[in-house]
Amino acid sequence: GSVGGSLVAGHFADRLGRSRVLVSVYLVGAAMMALFVLVGRSLVDLLVVGALLGAFAYSESPLLQAILSHGIEGAPIRAAFGLYFAICYGVGALWLPLLGYIIDTAGFRIAFFTMAASFVASALIVLATRPPHVVEVRLDVSR
Repeated sequence: GSVGGSLVAGHFADRLGRSRVLVSVYLVGAAMMALFVLVGRSLVDLLVVGALLGAFAYSESPLLQAILSHGIEGAPIRAAFGLYFAICYGVGALWLPLLGYIIDTAGFRIAFFTMAASFVASALIVLATRPPHVVEVRLDVSR
């Protein structure tokens, strides 16, 4: 799901807009995380929901990187991506012990619901920070 999901998300992001697809990925990913612990013991259901969860959860990072790449044109790209990955891995380093604590104290179900809630919060942040639609017009002055 992670490879195929990223390819499909990238295809749609190029046609529908990166932010719009990112919000969709977050929301469907959140639903799949919640559903993963609610489907019960059916192996088929777990496989289907797990594949969809992988497709949507792993599509988020490439979309974020594409948005960053598009948004930093003209800026020092190496420094921007260095900072991006430092923040991502730094937050991830803090996130894992927090999830471990949640699993120890409340169980896996609550941990999955917490991850789903973090995806919903991320979607809301993207919606709140989306720039207005800008139409770019280029004039051909070489004639």
